[in-house]
Amino acid sequence: MVRFDKAKARHTEVTDLIAERMARKHQIEAYLKNLRSREPLTEFRETDWLAMVDYIIVHNKKDIRVTFKDGAEIKA
Repeated sequence: MVRFDKAKARHTEVTDLIAERMARKHQIEAYLKNLRSREPLTEFRETDWLAMVDYIIVHNKKDIRVTFKDGAEIKA
């Protein structure tokens, strides 16, 4: 019975993780669809920045890392 409970708990954990990732995927796809339908960007828009960027880490003035909401990271 203990083995079953562990397997069931793991199944629930994985199912929740899949649902979370699918929801995030749909959010990103909807945002990209909206972004593609707009005119090209000619100026900074705070709403676009906040929709795309999760966080920025500044290690020093030559090492700044930008992490996007999809998990991608770039060194700026």
